[in-house]
Amino acid sequence: VAVFLALGIGVAMGASFIDRATVSSMQDRVDDLETGFRDRGGRIERFEDLLRSSDEAAAALTAPESRATTGALTEVPVVLLAATGTPEGALSQLTEVLGNASADVVGSVEFQAALPEEGSAIEDLSTALAALSASPPEPADPERADPERADPEPTLTPTDPLPDPSADAVATIERYSERGLIAVDPAGQPAERAFPTTAGVRYVMILAPGTSPDAENWVVPFIEAYGEQSTSTMVVAGVSEPRPNGGLRVELEGEEVAGSTPLPGLLEPIRTGAASNEVSSVQFATEPLARLSVVYTLQALTEGIVGHFGLGEGVDTPYPTAAQE
Repeated sequence: VAVFLALGIGVAMGASFIDRATVSSMQDRVDDLETGFRDRGGRIERFEDLLRSSDEAAAALTAPESRATTGALTEVPVVLLAATGTPEGALSQLTEVLGNASADVVGSVEFQAALPEEGSAIEDLSTALAALSASPPEPADPERADPERADPEPTLTPTDPLPDPSADAVATIERYSERGLIAVDPAGQPAERAFPTTAGVRYVMILAPGTSPDAENWVVPFIEAYGEQSTSTMVVAGVSEPRPNGGLRVELEGEEVAGSTPLPGLLEPIRTGAASNEVSSVQFATEPLARLSVVYTLQALTEGIVGHFGLGEGVDTPYPTAAQE
């Protein structure tokens, strides 16, 4: 009995020593982890402060009266195009940025979910919008008249004039609007300046992951059909839900939205497809630095420059450059 009692006491004492050593070792590891977490927490806070400052500086570039953008789009009529379900924050943010750049935001068109079921929608709407992108004819300059021709020959006019493509475009857009397949917002403009009566329009087509399952299937054919009829008049803006300044929600490698294509993949057919030389694109257009790219890309379109800009993988450069002129 004494032997077994001594053996038991020895085992207990040994186990107690081992337990103390194990607890001490684990406590040291916990202390190391807590120190590491505090250090990483401080780094994250400093990074967020730096990102917030960077975001605020970038946002200032597209703010009202910014020298970087004010006047960049003076007298350029712009219409926003979007599928139903596009983040409202993205729409309002881009509208504000374009307005600050002196663009004439004359309206928006929202494509409803039932639109892809209409067989002729792609052809009809791409043709109508392309017709309204054409610049209006310049008025005759009386100073250029030939003074030696005091009695010029009268201009012959046909009895049955050809239909005005712009008039047909307006009728097409109004027809689809009346059927509830698109929603046209004139953006508070007076009737004579509101879309779709305005000519020479430039378009910003907004794409967002997860807006509508059908949108990804018909938007690319629509953009390609548009590009066949009008060159250097549309920017496709890939957007996500705007994040707060200093926020870390967006991953520029590809934002995952359940059941949808990540943003870089969503824009890939635009960058490499049939319309790549006719239609420009801006990736992550709601990011502070990329908002500036939307303005400069629209400005480049007025000079006939087409390219694919913004942030993240797959873009040419963040902004249009002099080398692309």
